[in-house]
Amino acid sequence: MATGSVKDKPRSGRPGNGRSEENVETVREAFAQSQGKSIRQAAAELNISVTSIRRILLRDLKLYPYKIQMVQKLKPQDYDCWVMCETLLHHYERDPSILEHMWFSDEALFHLSGRISRHNTHVWGTHYPVEVREHERDTPKLVIWCAISSGLIGPFFFWDKDGNSVNIIGDNYLRMLQFGIPNCQL
Repeated sequence: MATGSVKDKPRSGRPGNGRSEENVETVREAFAQSQGKSIRQAAAELNISVTSIRRILLRDLKLYPYKIQMVQKLKPQDYDCWVMCETLLHHYERDPSILEHMWFSDEALFHLSGRISRHNTHVWGTHYPVEVREHERDTPKLVIWCAISSGLIGPFFFWDKDGNSVNIIGDNYLRMLQFGIPNCQL
């Protein structure tokens, strides 16, 4: 009524042109060529703000970030572990102190080559991707083993006589358990 028009009043501030049709198409092409591209990398390459690229991906292109998940296919013999877990739960319900006499252990592999962490890798798409990432094999690595029981046990490091990190296999593991050697040289 004040202006005699149904149009919005002119607004102060910077005009929002980041989501122009031209920019939407530019971002569409950039992410079609490389779905794993980060928003910051795209912003630097396309000279479009990070915020505009994020809005274009989410609102205009309906693309969402998906983390790559590494999964291991279950084999028929893996179902024995499920039966073991059911048995453990049964015994725990009868005697909760059973856990004080058990060890839960795992090993972790740290690549010294700078292999990217899958926790920081996203793929932009309209649906969950099935993606294969190639990586260099047999790069230098560090294998660390640790366990939890009524306290922390370890960490233990495993390497051969040449100073190369080695996987924890039956003989290595048995030696560590028998002798309790903290930085196990094999």
